[in-house]
Amino acid sequence: MKIAVLTLTRDRLDYTKHCFAKLREFAGCDYDHWILDNASSDGTPEWIENEYEPAHRGSVFYTLRDDNVGISVGMNMLLSAVDLMGVYDVVIKLDNDCELTQENTVRDVAQLTLEGGALLSPRIMGLQNPPRPTRELRCGAATTSSSAGGSGRRAERAGT
Repeated sequence: MKIAVLTLTRDRLDYTKHCFAKLREFAGCDYDHWILDNASSDGTPEWIENEYEPAHRGSVFYTLRDDNVGISVGMNMLLSAVDLMGVYDVVIKLDNDCELTQENTVRDVAQLTLEGGALLSPRIMGLQNPPRPTRELRCGAATTSSSAGGSGRRAERAGT
């Protein structure tokens, strides 16, 4: 199984170091790490260049941008590059402020993705019309949940 992990960075070097260390520690399998730095000014680009040597588990591919293209464009650039390779069975998006906390996390997520057909790293687009948040409606003693596109039915109390 061929796995790509995508990470977009923009400053926050301490978070990035911690995230990448936990990824190496808890992945549980080989993976290719694709990184796009979005014009960081806190030493992140220099750290990425110095950190990744051939001894790293898996392969690392990184792009260090001089301009900030934003989150959506940056992630779409990573997804496009990975898609052009055409060799990955699973693509996982890992934000640089996230921390893996259990052994074999990447392996387990990849396996679940293959078995269940889940999409773990969708193409990120700017939200033009975000869905309304789910809200709880209370009618007497009964409750029901409703979300955008729902029927909007009111919960009825039994016996009324």
